[in-house]
Amino acid sequence: GVTAVTFTFGMFISNTATAAMMIAVIPPIVAALPKEGKLAPALILGVALTVNLGGIGTIIGTPPNAIAVEQIPEELRPDFFGWMFMAMPPALLHVGVMYLWLWRMIRHEAGVDVDLMEDSQPDGELLAKRFIVMAVFGVTVALWMSESLLKIPPPVVSFVPIVTLVVLGIINAQDVRKLPWDVLLLLAGGLSLGTGVQVTGVAEWLAGGLPTGF
Repeated sequence: GVTAVTFTFGMFISNTATAAMMIAVIPPIVAALPKEGKLAPALILGVALTVNLGGIGTIIGTPPNAIAVEQIPEELRPDFFGWMFMAMPPALLHVGVMYLWLWRMIRHEAGVDVDLMEDSQPDGELLAKRFIVMAVFGVTVALWMSESLLKIPPPVVSFVPIVTLVVLGIINAQDVRKLPWDVLLLLAGGLSLGTGVQVTGVAEWLAGGLPTGF
């Protein structure tokens, strides 16, 4: 279940954000698992691996995908659905292999039933916010997948959840402050280094020094 949820969200949400979300969700499961076994480490490792494999499936799943698409000539550049058509088969194959590998590690261990249901029903306001988030998520994914029909670029569609959730009060200033800015800065630093290597010609210099007689 955790693998399926992580893979699905990893396709449509940044893999970094999905990993942070899932690691925040699974502590009740990890706490109920035996400390001496491999179930808990396998579960956490499965989230880290699955979110990256899910990110392969769509253009917006992980930043490298978007960077790669921009380098493809415009006449050959796939749209959102075209990328999924090519990328989903290897993504599903790899997540299946990963799942079997983790299952082999823990197949002899006894499982533990964990009740994740809420003790009390959410109030009307919280329930309404949940429906809003699900609706915004569905609309955003639908717009991404209909890029070839509506001609709306994925980066433009990304403003839909940002603007809608902020305007409706689902996300506030405190939520923005809680974002993992250290991780985001780490990603931005890596992108900046990559751009610097490209624009200064270091990439061509390194490539030119490689042996080509093979």
